Amino acid sequence: MLCIGLFVIYSSLIEIGLFAFTCHAATPEEQYNSATNSYESLKKKPERQQYRHNWLNCIQKFSDVYSNNPNHSLASSGMYRSAELYLGLYKISGMEKDKIEALDLLN
Repeated sequence: MLCIGLFVIYSSLIEIGLFAFTCHAATPEEQYNSATNSYESLKKKPERQQYRHNWLNCIQKFSDVYSNNPNHSLASSGMYRSAELYLGLYKISGMEKDKIEALDLLN
């Protein structure tokens, strides 16, 4: 009975808009700016550059720009920056797969 009562209250709140959430999808420009800020932060902090996940987080942000918006004018720049970051990661890691990822993005 309690579950039914909570459901009725929740349903009522939705109807009157108290639980209305607005979703704001980031524009390609916002995504690109966020990725650029992450990249600039990574470049300024050599200690963060030693950890692979920091590079991959930046790469993912630029990848999202072109994968979410393939026809946008920033898509090619996002792909290029992803490749650039993979090459930077390769210089630190020495892992062949990082170089291959960069080359794949540039081809």
